[in-house]
Amino acid sequence: MIWRFAGCIHVSEFSMCRTLFAVLLGVSLASLISARSIADAGCNLPGRLPQPKLYAVDWKNATAASDYYALALSWSPEFCADPLRRRNNEFQCQANHFGFVVHGLWPQSNTAKNKFDHPRHCRPSDLLEEKLLKAHLCTVPSVDLMQNEWAKHGTCAFDQPQSYFDRIEALWNALKKPDLTRILRQQNNAITAGDVRTAFLQANAASGLAANNLVVRVGSGNYLEEVIVCYAKSFSYQTCTLGGTPPGQRIRIRF
Repeated sequence: MIWRFAGCIHVSEFSMCRTLFAVLLGVSLASLISARSIADAGCNLPGRLPQPKLYAVDWKNATAASDYYALALSWSPEFCADPLRRRNNEFQCQANHFGFVVHGLWPQSNTAKNKFDHPRHCRPSDLLEEKLLKAHLCTVPSVDLMQNEWAKHGTCAFDQPQSYFDRIEALWNALKKPDLTRILRQQNNAITAGDVRTAFLQANAASGLAANNLVVRVGSGNYLEEVIVCYAKSFSYQTCTLGGTPPGQRIRIRF
């Protein structure tokens, strides 16, 4: 188990070592057990979902070709570390404690020179139905995010929202997510972007995932933000042309 105190990461097992850490740091053992139970609880769906928001269109590009796809996996603890995000995303950041979640599936153009050259907002979108939202909320953990991703990206390559989110679910379930706490223990709490990439490669060796098929990205403070996996139009792995964090760069991970 990994516990992060005062900007540092400490590694302990669910045993006497954890008790010792709790005593030394003035943290009650009961609170640590509570945190562990939340992490192990899986996905807690609410009885009713709020209606998603329809955001204003930022820009459109309905003529760019969808040559390949980028599946963006967000590291949820980093997203939820922001107090405003945590307050506004109760399902993701308070009712649950996720690791990797899906940010979106983005059609990409091979000829794009900047973000405006990729497909975006290709046609108008209606509000997503609650049944669809609930079916995929544990993978894409926000009704507003689901609505926005469908409007921005899904409309450019899929006929229906159901097809878009079913594809996301299929890719998500086929991709094995590594245990980053184990990697930190192995690396004595010193981890690089390349270590995260290698962990994904080892976890998905049987499926043929290669080093050029994914990129790791960090945000402010060099904290892990997301991992992007690239797919051809057939949804086999493909080379990523998106920028990422250099493999040798030391990074930090929130839990």
